[in-house]
Amino acid sequence: MSETGQCLGVLLHEECQPAVAQLADALADWYKMAQTVYLQVYILDKDLDTYEKRLEAFSRHLRVTASFIRIFRPDNTGYKISPRETRNT
Repeated sequence: MSETGQCLGVLLHEECQPAVAQLADALADWYKMAQTVYLQVYILDKDLDTYEKRLEAFSRHLRVTASFIRIFRPDNTGYKISPRETRNT
């Protein structure tokens, strides 16, 4: 019986322990990569929120400007270039 126990001990030590260590290293590498990807996605999401807010502010500014132009241009045709401005003087 002790011979069988010794044989199992040697088998576990020589065969299983290196495989378990290799698996642990692979899982550690995977976890590091997963953390990196998560952080990159977090940063991109934050940047996207910032750009979305800036785009909304720009859109509001354009709407206000368009309203301002309509209020102060009674003909609602937008900007007109007078014949004087088209000549090269």
